[in-house]
Amino acid sequence: MPILPFPHVCLGAGKFLARVAFSEPRSLEAALDVAHEAIKTWNGAGVVSRADHLRRLAKEVERSGSLLAVLDSLENAYAVKSVQGEVQNLREVLSNLAIRLRLTSSEFKDWQGHGVVVVVVGNCPLVHLYKLVCPALAAGNAVVLWALHGAWLLTALFAELCSAAGLPAGVLSLLPGMDGVGADVFRKLLAQPGVSAVFCDESNKEVREAAANARGPAVWTLPCLTHPSILVLDGADVHAAADTAIRAAWMSQQACGATIIALASLAPLLESRITSRLACLRLGLPLDKNVDWSGSVLSSEQGVEVKEALDLAVAEGAKMSQAPVPMEFAQKDWVPPTLLSNVDTSCPVVSHPVRGPVLLLLSARTAREARALARRSGPASVWGEDHALLLEVARGLRADTVWINGFDWQNITEEELVCSAFLRPASQPQPSAGSGSDVLATLDQPSKRLPPTSGQPDRPFDLFWGGAWRKPEGGGWRPLLKSGGPLVAQGGRKDIRNAVEAAVKAFSGWAAAYPSVRVRVLDRLAQSFTSNLVSLSAALAEHRDPQLGATALQEARSDIVEAEAFVRSWTAVVKTLHGRSRDLGSSLTLTLREPFGVLAVVSLSESSFLSALVALVTAISLGNTVVLVPNEHNPLPVLQFCQLLGSLDIPPGIINVITGPCQSLALQLAQHHAVDALWYCGSLESCVDVRRASACSPKHVWSGEECPWAWMPEARWSHAQLLHHASRTKTIVLPCGGFFGS
Repeated sequence: MPILPFPHVCLGAGKFLARVAFSEPRSLEAALDVAHEAIKTWNGAGVVSRADHLRRLAKEVERSGSLLAVLDSLENAYAVKSVQGEVQNLREVLSNLAIRLRLTSSEFKDWQGHGVVVVVVGNCPLVHLYKLVCPALAAGNAVVLWALHGAWLLTALFAELCSAAGLPAGVLSLLPGMDGVGADVFRKLLAQPGVSAVFCDESNKEVREAAANARGPAVWTLPCLTHPSILVLDGADVHAAADTAIRAAWMSQQACGATIIALASLAPLLESRITSRLACLRLGLPLDKNVDWSGSVLSSEQGVEVKEALDLAVAEGAKMSQAPVPMEFAQKDWVPPTLLSNVDTSCPVVSHPVRGPVLLLLSARTAREARALARRSGPASVWGEDHALLLEVARGLRADTVWINGFDWQNITEEELVCSAFLRPASQPQPSAGSGSDVLATLDQPSKRLPPTSGQPDRPFDLFWGGAWRKPEGGGWRPLLKSGGPLVAQGGRKDIRNAVEAAVKAFSGWAAAYPSVRVRVLDRLAQSFTSNLVSLSAALAEHRDPQLGATALQEARSDIVEAEAFVRSWTAVVKTLHGRSRDLGSSLTLTLREPFGVLAVVSLSESSFLSALVALVTAISLGNTVVLVPNEHNPLPVLQFCQLLGSLDIPPGIINVITGPCQSLALQLAQHHAVDALWYCGSLESCVDVRRASACSPKHVWSGEECPWAWMPEARWSHAQLLHHASRTKTIVLPCGGFFGS
């Protein structure tokens, strides 16, 4: 790789650090060739051997912790005293990964890594290493790390530590220096035949936009930096809550700003406390141990974006307070720590927080309103005196981790460290370069139809959403069979919008319902299969064989019996579902399962009734609301099943069914920002299209690409897999201890 005349400088001080060998496009091909040779050794060694390598790597990180902290501080402009905890986090993550691989090696016998994966990051602080690179290595992948903006010395040191720990050469490759990468370069990356998957942090907007139209493997967007929400309710320790907000917004690698939501009676005191602390913040060089904040970690483009967002908020009436910048740094392109108060909830910085050192202060009239204003992802902290109220607010927050009267980035709770995104079933083929299909061509392809019947069409089937049958917005129906037969509505973009809105409206009440209420719905559903066995079997068999042959009736009856058996077995799972607790010494953690929200299901299975039923039962039993798109060639069993919903006392909006072209509707659901999870089963090419469409709206996607038999009854999916893809884990941290001596 030729050394180009571009010096690498310290972000905090702007001083020269080193000259970096910037990569050229052909460097990617060389890195992929080396990675393909290394993956054979890395994967062939087995799970236990990888665990030993990670354990040795953790020891190397511990030995070189001081140097890692210094480089991270210099290259990413973090105050050195805030970096020490991240080095400890990196070591603990590696140790936990090694332990998990050893203890659960049998769980991974049917799974393997994608192969050669490319991790694309802007800058690469330590938090990216232990949230993206380490899990990918533990899963058995060879990683090509593409750092666009900086932290090249830090990643080079980490690569040397990997080599010292005995990892095979080529398992981790670095491509530094491709700053300002364009969409064309990224499309060339996806077209490389050796790339199995691409992972990026959610801040890479350019990468996500390029992935939306590129041909190639799936691009996964994983959250590394978060925007925490801090709720301050009656009886809260205002000073402690203010200190928590300051640490979360301005003194952590893992946060990109924060939002503090206080009751109107507490907001003035909180603003006064934060403003006084803001004036006392010490700004300076990153290696100064007395410095609280050491400059901008943003690129110049991001800095301009943050300043424009702040100017817009001030123009709309917000009050802005900033930390004083020392004279020697006054000419630097810094965005100093900023407090925005008196912000209207309609302001763009509230709905789309800026990725910078900005703390938003919002006021709410009640605890319910404060919970509604909180963001739907990332960590949260709730402060107050009434623990019953705090726990209720914590359970209602859409957050992965909630602290009660506290906040601690270093508190690593028990979680599934080996992210499922880095694994795929061993039986699944790898996607090839250029995979994916032309969406328009896919929609125009002729498809297999059911046998023709004679006679006049039956009464048209409308769309089912919001608890009622409704005509499609476009007013279109099509005959299901070639020579007449039932007319089925053709849903479109507006129908998807209406169904998702109905599901969003129904979610809060359904998720808050007692589990026993949802269990009773499942019991009534199983009983309806028993009481309507003959009619359901006849309806299902009629669309397989219009002559109602004995074989078709027997197969239909078998499907109905299997559906009833699944409902009853899943009812038992829901009845016994419970959380777990863990004692961490200074705190207790409660780990719960909570629904995603709006879960979309696109079923292309030939046995559309069974596959759709498994998805519906799994999703609604855990508190999700569902938008279902059944098989476009045989949707009638699902539509006739909807006619039974009136006897089950299911609230309107819980189950919504939109019929029409599956691929087109799936892309609409993948791009919808109100859809929280998507289940899709189809060909490898169509799965790539769906994942690519979801790049603009990151959501949990379970597709046939990672599991071709996804939620199909014939695969006898384990209950653990269904739970994983229909719900997520929430951890509530309760502080304890410190009141009495040892």
